[in-house]
Amino acid sequence: MKKLLLVSAGLMLAGASMAQDEIIREQPEGTLRTFHGFSLATTVSWGFAEEGPKDGLARQVVFAENGDVYFKNPITGIATHSWIKGTMKDNVITVSLPQVIDVMVDEETGEEDKWYVQRFEGATVVDEETGREDIEWTVNPDNTDIKFIFRNDSIIQDSEGKLEKLGLMNGGAHMYYGDREIVYTAVNEKSAKMPEGVATERWSLKYGDGFATQVNIAFDGDDMYIQGFWSKFPQAVMKGSIKGNKAIIDSCQYLGFLQSDEDYGYYTYLMNSTVIQYMVDYYITSVDPIEFNFDAENKVMTAIDDKSSLIVRSGKTGGVEDYSYSIHFALRNPYFAKIDKIGKPVTPEISVVTRSFDYGWGKIEPIILAEDIYGNALDVNQLTYCVWLDDEKEVFDPEFDFNGQLKYKYLDAPTTDIPYTFDNDSGISTNGGIMNKYLMYFNLGFDEIGIQSNYYDDLTETMLHSDVIYINPETRETRIVDGETVGVGAVAAGNAEIASIAFYDLNGRRMIDAPAKGLYVKVITYTDGTSKTFKKIAR
Repeated sequence: MKKLLLVSAGLMLAGASMAQDEIIREQPEGTLRTFHGFSLATTVSWGFAEEGPKDGLARQVVFAENGDVYFKNPITGIATHSWIKGTMKDNVITVSLPQVIDVMVDEETGEEDKWYVQRFEGATVVDEETGREDIEWTVNPDNTDIKFIFRNDSIIQDSEGKLEKLGLMNGGAHMYYGDREIVYTAVNEKSAKMPEGVATERWSLKYGDGFATQVNIAFDGDDMYIQGFWSKFPQAVMKGSIKGNKAIIDSCQYLGFLQSDEDYGYYTYLMNSTVIQYMVDYYITSVDPIEFNFDAENKVMTAIDDKSSLIVRSGKTGGVEDYSYSIHFALRNPYFAKIDKIGKPVTPEISVVTRSFDYGWGKIEPIILAEDIYGNALDVNQLTYCVWLDDEKEVFDPEFDFNGQLKYKYLDAPTTDIPYTFDNDSGISTNGGIMNKYLMYFNLGFDEIGIQSNYYDDLTETMLHSDVIYINPETRETRIVDGETVGVGAVAAGNAEIASIAFYDLNGRRMIDAPAKGLYVKVITYTDGTSKTFKKIAR
């Protein structure tokens, strides 16, 4: 359980004259090793200091030939890109504190604002009104060293029976962040691999509320191997065993090391857990195996309990209440079924659409399931979706600038087809779940806006299109259009050619060319006498 901590502000920088004031930015010389980290870490969320187990975070340590030991980014949640130094003697590592790990310089005055790592001692205090116990942290000027024991290829904090924390200090005050009960462990575990020479089958995986993807399953005797369940780590494999009409998947399976960026990586594990839904999903992890009902004849595997979940988390701490800080992925109430054939994607839904000519932008929030019309899951890595403005696809350009912001940044190039898992936390993002999309658009000159999903089935090398759902932003009327004919229309089907293109302003006056800015009407006339009219906006 997490516990709110009382933090003493205004602590004097005890031992400041002894402080290490030179920041170590470059990796020191020596042997670099990466360990599996665990600690009870205090971080800040919504203005509160929270303490909880932080497990599986990769920790980098350099062992120098002269006995010096260096720790990179020693405090959880603070990426300072710097190192602190200790000295090892007789397998005891002593880190003398405080040591500066970051500095900010005022551009006008040149004054430096230094941030330190310091040792804090804790004392239990009781709130007189609530009776709740908390911890108050202070600096002991007589003891500012933290010691670790290097034993069995692990680095273990030795607090000598005291309540002790490696914490962050700035301006003489404790800045909440810190770690205690620190353990760095060498990882020698091996992750499961798909068996060689064994055919794989394509199965649906559905979980949670509307989530779906495809997985590959190999059966080697009574052993079962499942790959593709986690899109961020598609190589990861979970191993199970078939015992009669049950499938057993062990908890605490090591999935592998996931490097998230230059400084952070995670040792990831598959864990059995039970979900508790209260505002956000909490998971009670367990080291016990999880059982599934297994129907060998129909090739279906279902969880016995709808509260059962398989989660991917950093580390394998069992029996704790977990939420987002350590969980990377959760398969709540998973359902597996073999796929016999793939159909076109199901038609998307639209939950919200707005358009503002005054502000120059609109938004649409579609719901796009990764499923086909037969109820099979689709491979999310082969799924895209597009936006139709009347009969034309909208183009999303990563260089498009709206009021100084690149709303479609991080796309590889201008495109009409957005990858299903793409999220730039700006103009294109998910909204409470991968199937809930949020898109901003800036071409407002249309009558209807539509959403379509597109799927490439790599086994049959076929591109499949869902039907298009259109909505009128003003009337909220919707209609469904065949996905194979949208944008083609009767004119194109009749092979008529374009006879002329004309442009008009909103008062009906003809213009020589399309304007460089503002609203206008584009009219295309075909050789058979038919025409199409489009409202456009130029920026």
